[in-house]
Amino acid sequence: MDMQQYVIENIDKAIENDYIQVYYQPVARTLTGEICAMEALARWNDPEHGLLSPAVFIEALENAELIYKLDSCVVRKVCQDYRRAQNEGLPFMPVSFNLSRLDFRLCDMIGTINRAAIENNVPLDMLRVEITESVIADDRNFMHDIFAKLASLGYRIWRDDFGSGYSSLNFLKDFDFETLKIDMLFLSDFNERSRSIITSIVDMAKKIGIHTLAEGAETKEQVDFLRSIGCEKVQGYYFGKPMPYLETLENIRKRGLTIESLKKRKYYHDIASVNILSATPFVSTKKNAPAVSLEDSQIPLAIISNVNNDLHYLFANEAYMQELKSLGINSLEEDEGSYFSKDTLSSEKFIAVTNKANVSGNVEVVDFTIDNYYCRMEVKRIADYSDGFALLCMLRNYSKNSMVLHRSDLDTTLRSLYSIYDRIELMDLKTGYSRNLFLSRHILGDYDKNPTSEEIADFSEKEVYPEDRNRFLAFFDAATLEERIKSSGLNYISSCFRIRAMDGNYYWSLLLLISAGPGKVMSCERRLDKNIQRDLPILFNIPSFESAAAPEGFLNSSLLWDNMVVSSDIAVFWKDKNRRFLGANSCFLKYFGLSSLDEIVGKTDEDMNWHINPEPFKNDEERILKTGARLSNVPGKCIAKGEIRDILASKGPIYDNGRIVGLMGYFFDLNKSVKLNDLHEKYVHRDPVTGTLDMHGFLNAGWAYFDSYDNRGTDFVLIELKIANYAALKGTYGKDWVEHLLKKTADHIINVLGVSGIVSRPGGGTFIILNQTGNTQDVEDLIKRIREEVLKIREIDRLPCTVYLRHGYAFFSEVEDIEELRRLAGQRMR
Repeated sequence: MDMQQYVIENIDKAIENDYIQVYYQPVARTLTGEICAMEALARWNDPEHGLLSPAVFIEALENAELIYKLDSCVVRKVCQDYRRAQNEGLPFMPVSFNLSRLDFRLCDMIGTINRAAIENNVPLDMLRVEITESVIADDRNFMHDIFAKLASLGYRIWRDDFGSGYSSLNFLKDFDFETLKIDMLFLSDFNERSRSIITSIVDMAKKIGIHTLAEGAETKEQVDFLRSIGCEKVQGYYFGKPMPYLETLENIRKRGLTIESLKKRKYYHDIASVNILSATPFVSTKKNAPAVSLEDSQIPLAIISNVNNDLHYLFANEAYMQELKSLGINSLEEDEGSYFSKDTLSSEKFIAVTNKANVSGNVEVVDFTIDNYYCRMEVKRIADYSDGFALLCMLRNYSKNSMVLHRSDLDTTLRSLYSIYDRIELMDLKTGYSRNLFLSRHILGDYDKNPTSEEIADFSEKEVYPEDRNRFLAFFDAATLEERIKSSGLNYISSCFRIRAMDGNYYWSLLLLISAGPGKVMSCERRLDKNIQRDLPILFNIPSFESAAAPEGFLNSSLLWDNMVVSSDIAVFWKDKNRRFLGANSCFLKYFGLSSLDEIVGKTDEDMNWHINPEPFKNDEERILKTGARLSNVPGKCIAKGEIRDILASKGPIYDNGRIVGLMGYFFDLNKSVKLNDLHEKYVHRDPVTGTLDMHGFLNAGWAYFDSYDNRGTDFVLIELKIANYAALKGTYGKDWVEHLLKKTADHIINVLGVSGIVSRPGGGTFIILNQTGNTQDVEDLIKRIREEVLKIREIDRLPCTVYLRHGYAFFSEVEDIEELRRLAGQRMR
């Protein structure tokens, strides 16, 4: 029998009897070498004819307009494989699959994909739709609508086989592809001409915000080349041929390869947005990815990670390596050990500038010297991770470089100051602008021209210790500055101020304002050493709690504090840098039934074991001690005198001469304070994660609905919603992330529900809704709208996700009992 005819006559039988199988080919990320995705490929394993060639059965089904049956089968099997992997605890990566040009004409292919994904709880960001140019060519307007619908649902679209056939560039202009798959033919004939073409394709794709993947990689040479030009993913026999899913996992293990974690997928995806072939460093593309360039490797660029202040290189191009060698550094490892290591004196400035770039989101600059070479490093954050971030870095050795103007400024005015000062800025009093000349860490001034008055005012508000702000502003007063410098007789004036650092502490710094010619003043800053910092409060007459006897009628701080501790009816406490209690007032001790301070001094909250959930309290206090944050009216629960109490706590840092030395706080008992009824109603019986009612609040509300039913016959429904993939998401992304997900989900539910019902979260990934209605259709419509609204959640904390809700409901009139009502709704969960 003709094989094509056999295919046409037996496709239904092949699908029904599982002759159609899905093979998976791994896709690797060039930056790390980890497996980050797979492509799903259809195989027909026939009992009579063995493994049929895809070229035979795909062509036959295309010609007979039956291809949609095969493609629908592949989509369903991919989603089923995902569900099976989740159930068995196996890793599963994002999967791409090909669709034919006929699929969207012959069936509701989008509906097929959606149903398969929802039935198997597959996050939509795990599926990629591969489309060739032929799919689009027949009817561009029709496919525009298809693309728009796929994108609105959260699916990512890949352009397959770019470079084969005619590959019109118009399709890249008119259709929004997430990734461009470069045809394997370019790698099959791997010569200089094909390298140049691939390089141009990657450069073009990145410039218009499209990611890149090359097919057909078979050698290390090919993979290294693709990595060097910024092609972010690669697929081919070098990493494995297509095989059934379990065999693919085993092959990955045997080859010693690792699978990229889902938590890091977005992180590396953002890093890969950087175009290392562009000619415009640090300029954003249309998708806000920094485009950086090394036209033919001329610009020295690297990608650096900062994880808990440990700096490491992820990538460096050849130009960057040459720049390091011009400084006497022969490898990235040597640079990390010599200048990035926390054990070295030079690391502070590099760590500080990367942290500043992370906070600001802007390009930040640090100038430094190495063996008489003047250098500048520019960095910009390009990706975030849970405990770190990645930065794009450009390095310049000015001493060997042709940047004449900047080098002239450095040589004539700053040569002898580089080893002394942290910041040097030239202020033009006539124009009202300033220009930063040298910046070694997080201090006043950005690199570029900025309005001096605005910069000083903003810096004073955000970075100068409150007690020093008036002196600081007076010191920089432009109207009197030249006259003050002139009258000093020294050609400069100086003073000291406490400046806030990245760790939240304030450090004493010396500022000098030096005449630099008519209408120009040079501002220089350096942090003072610890011994001088200790003596400065005396020089500037800064008061402390230990001040001597005050004049008659004056109440000093120490006296006020002692009286507050003794007489206040607010529970006050204070702790050291390690969160150990140093003291508390009598109200605090009485509240917890303590007889003396000895019972708490030197202990933490965890030692006392009086919090139901100590983690939120611990996290808040560690943030205060690390960053100087202040927190007000944070709800929580604690155990006091054998009871669970609801409290509102406020806390902030304790500064000693600008340094964070501990924290202090106070709290109110919501259950007993008559004056705080409004706050009581707002915070008591609320879930602290989502702000919805907790179980106690739900039961109270349930009785109110019951009374309405009993007195007026008004029926109501209980709807129980469960996040179907809650456990998997929590296991993948962690407790903090999943709490943000719960809050976002609750917000979307409330957005749909409006004022027509109440929402509670009894725990886990479960929500309960009470709504006054006895109409089944109204309930079904409400659930449908909630599910659609929650499906709009595409990412949490910059990590992609899809939230699927299971649901069940029951009417009170069916059981006339609150507890039985929830049990019945749970039984109907689907």
